[in-house]
Amino acid sequence: MANQQQLFELLESEDVNNLKEGLELLKNEPKLLEAAQKRYLPLIRARLNDATASIWDLEKAVLSSQEVDFIISKLGNQFFSLESLNTEESDLLVQVLGAALASVTDINDILETMHQWTEDGFYESSMETIGLLMDEIYTALDESSKQGPYNGWYRRVLRKLMDDHCLESIQLNHTALSTWRHDTPIVRYFMLSLTYMSFHGGAGGLSLDIAQSDTPQLTPIFWLFYYHTKISLVDSTVDIPLSPLSFSRCFEIQNQGDAGSWSTIVEKYSSPELLKIEDSIGYKQIKTQ
Repeated sequence: MANQQQLFELLESEDVNNLKEGLELLKNEPKLLEAAQKRYLPLIRARLNDATASIWDLEKAVLSSQEVDFIISKLGNQFFSLESLNTEESDLLVQVLGAALASVTDINDILETMHQWTEDGFYESSMETIGLLMDEIYTALDESSKQGPYNGWYRRVLRKLMDDHCLESIQLNHTALSTWRHDTPIVRYFMLSLTYMSFHGGAGGLSLDIAQSDTPQLTPIFWLFYYHTKISLVDSTVDIPLSPLSFSRCFEIQNQGDAGSWSTIVEKYSSPELLKIEDSIGYKQIKTQ
């Protein structure tokens, strides 16, 4: 009988026959089936854009070596650049990075946790408050990134994402978006990946630069960015989401049409119950199916 590591090595093999052998093993091994669903089903459903897709559809969602190289090239830098990407390229980043987070955490639990934070506690020690949450994500990603073949198509992405904490700038310039234009579970998990990557970024704040690009949906997870956020717009727009926090946080926004002046905006907040979303890809929901 195969163990979990052996199973993941089969499923992340470049040989399609090994993948099929791994799937065959799942038919009589419920514990291995649960582990495989937790790891791969968020990715499958995101890639196929199908909330009913199952683990048996894994072959359709496998990342090519070129796709893995492309994703990795965007990680580990101070700048997360989506400049001049087409919708297929931007979708790939949103789907894969979002799925990685969906396999280790629950987005609605995070909204609830954010709402429970107090203003005094947050502003006295925001590093510790957000840090506890980011440490949980790091620990889960670390464990996940140690499974499967070392150079497996999914493990390579997880290893690179786990160590990426120094993001200071997110750049959209002539960027075409499709998936990121809508508030969906995968987009919220993708936004969570950005907050994770930026947690140890520069103390000068996080910049979000949007120039002549489609409008990204920031989702309530926007308010989880640790550092003060500055949004710069050039011939573009952005919609500011409601916040799940019970207290105020602010950000700055600059529009080229405003002669370069910065405006400070305090967010609107709302009940986390109103901001929760029906989640068909998070690992908690998958485990109960």
